[in-house]
Amino acid sequence: MHTVKRNYRNGKAFAPLLLGAACLLASQTALAGVENTPDAASETLAGNYLAARFAKHTGDMDEAAGYLENSLTLAPKDQELLGEAHKILLIAGKADKAIVMAKKFLEQQHESVTASLLVALDAAQRGDYAQADRMLAKMNTTGFNGVLIPILHAWVKVGLGDAKAALTTIAKANGIDVFSPFVLYHTALIQEVTGDNPGAEKSFERAMEGASSVSLRMVEVVGNFYKREGKPEKADALYKKFSQGSTDVWFDGDEQFELMTRSGDTPIIADAKGGITEVLYGTSSILYSQDAVDDAYAFLQMALYLSPDFDKGWMILAKYYEDEERFAEAIQSYGHIAKESFLSWKAQLLSARDDYYVSGADKAIDELKKLAAERDKSHAPYLHISDILRKERRFGEAADYCLKAQERIHEIKSYHWPVLYSCGIALERSGRWDLAEKQFLKALELAPDQPDVLNYLGYSWLLLGKNTDKAKQMLEVALKKRPVDAQIVDSYGWALYHLGDYEGAQLFLERAIEIMPDDATVNDHLGDIYWRVGRTLEARYQWQRALVFDPDPDLKKSLEIKIREGLPKAPASGVIPPAPPLAQAEKN
Repeated sequence: MHTVKRNYRNGKAFAPLLLGAACLLASQTALAGVENTPDAASETLAGNYLAARFAKHTGDMDEAAGYLENSLTLAPKDQELLGEAHKILLIAGKADKAIVMAKKFLEQQHESVTASLLVALDAAQRGDYAQADRMLAKMNTTGFNGVLIPILHAWVKVGLGDAKAALTTIAKANGIDVFSPFVLYHTALIQEVTGDNPGAEKSFERAMEGASSVSLRMVEVVGNFYKREGKPEKADALYKKFSQGSTDVWFDGDEQFELMTRSGDTPIIADAKGGITEVLYGTSSILYSQDAVDDAYAFLQMALYLSPDFDKGWMILAKYYEDEERFAEAIQSYGHIAKESFLSWKAQLLSARDDYYVSGADKAIDELKKLAAERDKSHAPYLHISDILRKERRFGEAADYCLKAQERIHEIKSYHWPVLYSCGIALERSGRWDLAEKQFLKALELAPDQPDVLNYLGYSWLLLGKNTDKAKQMLEVALKKRPVDAQIVDSYGWALYHLGDYEGAQLFLERAIEIMPDDATVNDHLGDIYWRVGRTLEARYQWQRALVFDPDPDLKKSLEIKIREGLPKAPASGVIPPAPPLAQAEKN
């Protein structure tokens, strides 16, 4: 299972503004004879703006914000700069400065959802809900704003002490079905905060029934509500149901839920500020799931400005940074988590794991060993150590630590399938196939038809020449469940290749390369198929491409031989024999 990092920026929200301003400033630069140098960028309006644009394009929002601030010292009233600056500053986590720019921008009679929200947010942060009320009442409510603005406005009404108006306002949220659980969830929170607990319970349950998947955050909030209502059995049932469907390899349900509910006497969302923070956080998650990355950052930074002690927000910000491989910033975000928070333990684990990318394997492993000693019943530290060792290709040690992690689990439950899956990979890579196979089969007992496990086990059987019909069936099931997963598409194509169906294999491998063009194994496989169908020039091209994408040493050696010598003649049967013992590249 490859983990594909989201190392890019979604610039859709700001693209028209950037294009127009960039053309204007580029012409100014040409007329002024400005050279494209750092010194020029620090001294000219055009240079600073173009430098900001480039920094934004590469994902360095801190640098982009700095260049825009420099630009505004040269042109403090420039409407294009003000319009861009308040957004970039917000994304970079400089909400206080973003608010100043937003106010200046709105003073020029411009319209901007982000600017208006920032000013309303600033008012709420100061407790001036009357001003926030006026700002939100003027805002456009088309599209997703028709969901977002009424919910925010309802919470502002809570801040004004008007419960009836709050429920009337949230009822105006437009009827986009996919967002109904989001609206119901906040309706329940408002009902609870304003004293209607029976109504809140009904709304919570309707929200969970309508959700395509219930998040850990909703489980936390609703479980907390049930505990305080004297219904611990309902909380336990909720936790159990969530645990059974969890796919998080680091999730330890019993411990997590015990920590989560330790302070069950206190509501998680207790007032208007907490409610607004929850809206902004939830909106960020929705936008991020739709690849609107910049807007997701913006809403999350608003939430953290309003509630700097919002631990869940810092956790999610760290996750965003990790997806963009900004590990030092992720570690800083984890550092904001309060020690008494139920999230503190997980933050420490993930921070130690991320330190692998910052300080190297030895330091990260030392930190994780200390955490393992501090909490001797938790399997997670050893599992993280195993993951790091596997990345370092120290497969034997990785397998040993993964098995040590399993020893700490007093009862294997359904949500532990990822632990067995991870151990299976480490054991397979260390050459202990018999043990690895047992891990994969046990994982499938816990989570039948789980695509990742089906893919890895089916692919492994295929390369061993074992259970080939069953392996193909397993890959077909995995493909049906994940038709656009490049690794599963690749595996199925590779199954067809080994069964001698080169045309079918080519179809699937070309689809896999479209989905994930920068994977060494997929390029290698497509090269092999091209060779078998007589497209030898294209085959060598794919093998050469595979070398560019950091293949493991065994694959690199194989590629170099194939580039020189090509493939041996296929057997008369057309069935390609399996590689000796498992030659598949690591998939995580």
